[in-house]
Amino acid sequence: MTYLRFIDGLRAFAILPVLMFHLSPVLLPGGYLGVDVFFVISGFLITGVLAQQADRGPLALVGFWERRVRRLLPASILVMLTCFVASLVFLSLEDAKVFGASLIAAALFHANLFFADTLDYFAAPASEHPLLHFWSLSVEEQFYFIWPFVIALSFAVLPAGKPRRALAAGLIAFASLGSLAALLFLPEAKPGNHFFFLSTRVWELGAGSLLALGLARLPKQDSPDSPKAAPLWVEIGAGLAAIAVLASLAILSEDYQLPGLASLPLVLGTTALLGIGARYQAKLTQALCWRGVVWIGQLSYSLYLWHWPIFSFARIATGGQPPLWIWPLLLALTFLASYLSWRFVEQPIRRWRGATTITRQLAVIAAGLAALLVVAGLGRALVVFDGMPWRLSGLDRKIYEQQASENPYRQRCDSWQNADKDNAFCTVGRPYDPQHGFDAIIVGSSFADQYVPGLKLWAEQQDISLRQVTNSTCAGVPGMTSRDPSKVQVCTDYHEALVQVIEANPKLKLVILATHLRFLPDFEGQLAADHQRSQALADYAGWLAERGIKLHIIAPIQIRMNLRAGCIKPAVQDPAKETACGREKSARLLETEDYYLGAAKTLETVSLSLPSAALCPDDFCRLVADGMLLYRNQGHINAFGARWLVPKLGLPDLKR
Repeated sequence: MTYLRFIDGLRAFAILPVLMFHLSPVLLPGGYLGVDVFFVISGFLITGVLAQQADRGPLALVGFWERRVRRLLPASILVMLTCFVASLVFLSLEDAKVFGASLIAAALFHANLFFADTLDYFAAPASEHPLLHFWSLSVEEQFYFIWPFVIALSFAVLPAGKPRRALAAGLIAFASLGSLAALLFLPEAKPGNHFFFLSTRVWELGAGSLLALGLARLPKQDSPDSPKAAPLWVEIGAGLAAIAVLASLAILSEDYQLPGLASLPLVLGTTALLGIGARYQAKLTQALCWRGVVWIGQLSYSLYLWHWPIFSFARIATGGQPPLWIWPLLLALTFLASYLSWRFVEQPIRRWRGATTITRQLAVIAAGLAALLVVAGLGRALVVFDGMPWRLSGLDRKIYEQQASENPYRQRCDSWQNADKDNAFCTVGRPYDPQHGFDAIIVGSSFADQYVPGLKLWAEQQDISLRQVTNSTCAGVPGMTSRDPSKVQVCTDYHEALVQVIEANPKLKLVILATHLRFLPDFEGQLAADHQRSQALADYAGWLAERGIKLHIIAPIQIRMNLRAGCIKPAVQDPAKETACGREKSARLLETEDYYLGAAKTLETVSLSLPSAALCPDDFCRLVADGMLLYRNQGHINAFGARWLVPKLGLPDLKR
């Protein structure tokens, strides 16, 4: 396809807003829409190339994919490998595992699906995912795979000539309208999903594609039919298109539902600038041909690849937004890395002319895919080996040992199948005596299992025997069914085993319940309305009371905690920074606590502990206390946390 210099200039005005937004959204609220500009440009260029090559037959498309491999993969693989090395230096084990999963997704062209399922693009933790920006590259890579078949099909069923382009344009227009309709009328499976999906970006790619098919042949810049001088109406149109693009970048923000109708002026404005620049020498498009602007545009792919990891690791290293004086250094490092990558990786491989046959082109494609599998293997290693803890030393090793600590009895005792086995092993405190049975049991899900290291010390102080009768993902309340169909039978079996344990221990005094379930407030109102789970809890408490057994509930703890090394390390070293390491108490947790408070008030034999009273002073839930990391992962406390928290729960006095 003919090289149009102004398109590189337009790329510059797509990448610069992205850099500004990612450095700080305050600089340009709609800067992230530069990606939308890239999508329109990609649709225009790629469809133009495919239309030319499809005229030569289906095998010519192999050459298209081979050039895409040489154009995109070397630099992106270099960035992924660099991020892998940086992850071993800067990331905690938990974050390294998440990074490993994202590395697999980025290498295998589905980073957009991965991030759509795992986070909100605009949330604070998102800024600490070094490969988040690969979501848009995955959209384009999926586009590069699907689009050639659309063009090839259109060109294969009709003879040479305009009808081929008309059929292709019809298919693309249909897909684009469907994409826009899905965006506007279909509900999101999860908030933010529309932002990441190819299906909701097809209309942006389609806008550029339809323009490329409408321009049957692009003029060469140095030929007699090169772009003509623009009449006044074209100059006005170019100005209005530029205003639409710039206004969108300046006005729109993450508060808008984007992509959507609000981004339509930006998409149409970009399409208009492409169409005008391809046919006319408008003053605006000539300005886009200035040398410095074009140079930035030529670096745009490398700038996009490098800027986000550099910004992201800077945030991780500083524990938040880097100070202002670091921003110029980050930009300088971004441009330096991008230039070196462009000069010594992108350009030499892109200009290589060795793959002149189908066999060699297929070999290049195979080599690129093999390299991606190696990168994916590195990501898999991070996941399988739990972030590679052997790389840690000093304070990092201490934090890891705290984080990795958990209930040592979990593997054998957190299972309904062992509820009537291994009594000696699964009992803490006073040794198990078959004649006496248990004084207390801990029941519920993995959120009950997490307390056993602390309950062990409590049981020893009380001189009682406490048996673990837990099963991950299950409520610990007979009659409380799981909403996960795959867990219904497991939890039913667990609850039946739990009843048998209670009935087999007539001297049992206390059942401690801890579960993961969240509730809306007003237990009494839900009970009056015959809410199934509330009724199950009331029936359970009553059934226990008939046997002289008290039910003590430990309310849930704050989940979705972000175990960032940049936050944890300073907090472990300096007690003054402990209260700044964590997250605000969620509204969902407040509602659940209100529910359990209502249950304890309504049901006479039920008592309650609120872990948040210790974990969340001033409604801010902390990760670190007394120089110790309290959490094992985003939702469970570790053994150190259990031993720290249990004495603060105010459990009933059962001393023999």
